[in-house]
Amino acid sequence: MLSNTVFLFLKDALPVFLLCSLLLSMTRYSQIKYPLSTIRLFVTITFGVIVAAILSAFTQQISALIDGRGYELLSILLLFMSYLLFLILTKYLNQDLKFNLNIMQYLIALILVSNGIDFLVYLQGYWLITGATQAIAIGIVIGLGICSSLAIILFFLVDLLAVNKQRTMAWTIMLFFSAGQLLQVSQLLNQIDLLANSPAVFSINTVIADDSALGYFLNSFIGYTSSPTFIELSIFIGALILPFIINRHNTKRPSNLVQANSVKESL
Repeated sequence: MLSNTVFLFLKDALPVFLLCSLLLSMTRYSQIKYPLSTIRLFVTITFGVIVAAILSAFTQQISALIDGRGYELLSILLLFMSYLLFLILTKYLNQDLKFNLNIMQYLIALILVSNGIDFLVYLQGYWLITGATQAIAIGIVIGLGICSSLAIILFFLVDLLAVNKQRTMAWTIMLFFSAGQLLQVSQLLNQIDLLANSPAVFSINTVIADDSALGYFLNSFIGYTSSPTFIELSIFIGALILPFIINRHNTKRPSNLVQANSVKESL
């Protein structure tokens, strides 16, 4: 039970810790007018935990909806909404707007709810096992310690690798994170038979196994799977390319505005 609890934290809790770390690194500077304060972060996390707890209490009823596919479809909806919020954040990344701060809070809440439902359901199931209370309690402490440590390391790693460009570095890392979260959609569609099984394109399970500690970490971080299918690779690559297209469009707009203004002045 101890190892199961730790792996549960790596699978479902770690993505929330990493996302909070990245968003904090994007808005921690004094010149940022609307930073993601610890108070806002606490309120957002509290709200997400409450919503996740309510939904986890009704998982049986939700699962019974839409021919027994309700829970998976809800998870898919949450994943799509979180990726959409990332795209919106990308569009306004270089603008210091309060709107960005709201999008960040919604993004944290959605990822927390999406991962928190499974986390609470499994954790509750572990608690019901007789004689496992002490092992689970120790696992929770270790899991929280690992998640917090990795989030802190990521926070300072962004500072170290990108002096004065922390926002860009954090966005780049979050790009892979968001693509990895969206990758879960194909797995959920496969579970409810809306997507046919397809053979793996390649396998590196002997290098990094899915059920290893590093495999769990990479899965939480970038949606790593040792034997990806063609559809999974397509979703991941597409999810990486789309934000770059939006970013490129944003960089062209200021230059076009400058040209338009210069034309007006000459007239």
